[in-house]
Amino acid sequence: MSDERKTVISVRDLSVGIVDEAGQGFRFRIDYGSFDVAEGDFVLIKGHNGCGKSTFLRLFRLQGARYFTVTGGSIVCRGQGFPEKSIPLCTAEELTKLSCLVSYIGQDEEFLTGDSAYSYIYHVCRLALENAGTYTREERKKRLVEADALIREYYDRFLAASFRCKNYRTFKNKRVRAWSGGQQKMINVLAGIIKAKVCGLRLLVLDEPLNNLDGRNKEILNGLVQELRLQGIAILAVTHCQIFDGINKVMQISETPGGDQKAVLSERREPSHPECLESFR
Repeated sequence: MSDERKTVISVRDLSVGIVDEAGQGFRFRIDYGSFDVAEGDFVLIKGHNGCGKSTFLRLFRLQGARYFTVTGGSIVCRGQGFPEKSIPLCTAEELTKLSCLVSYIGQDEEFLTGDSAYSYIYHVCRLALENAGTYTREERKKRLVEADALIREYYDRFLAASFRCKNYRTFKNKRVRAWSGGQQKMINVLAGIIKAKVCGLRLLVLDEPLNNLDGRNKEILNGLVQELRLQGIAILAVTHCQIFDGINKVMQISETPGGDQKAVLSERREPSHPECLESFR
């Protein structure tokens, strides 16, 4: 990757408080510090359960949460005409547009019960294009044609074999709920990846993307993520099953003597697969 890569997000003195059960204060605080994420970066977020890994990623989902509060600092998303201001200061309209600049793949996504796998992925892309506010009707039509082609391409390359589904018509019409848990997870992941490609997004957020996936689909996902990195898309990921190549930055969240959590971002000069397999501490 070139040293002249553009910055995708800037985190500045960001801190979050985890609300206690009574809602009267904080059980502990998390200091995420300051750092930049550039095009093509792959940031792996590590730490013990409950330390604040997914909490950081949820800030990019742009939905309020009852259990945490941003107590200081900001996240600035750059590019594609979005105003460079912190998320808490954005209007509802700006937040909607910002959500179209990020492809967020959560741990437990909800599907519309009546959706087929095809229609769910297509629907995710259509909503992002419509809400972005930067595409004409003709441009949206063109990009939705691209989404349709990508769904068919990924079916031919991966899903026909891994889903044991030899008929594309069956794949297009079978309801998401009729697939297994691992297959549903793969559909959800592909929706986020196709959204990122079709909408020209610069940031992909992965919160435990490997849950329920078998070895074959994990390797498929690894390959797809590497393709996105080469196209300049930055990756933020939380996972306890580290099979990803190309991780060049690691955010380690650890407990401080006072009981709070502190994140430290370090760089890997030579990212390699074996490094990704080191155990959590």
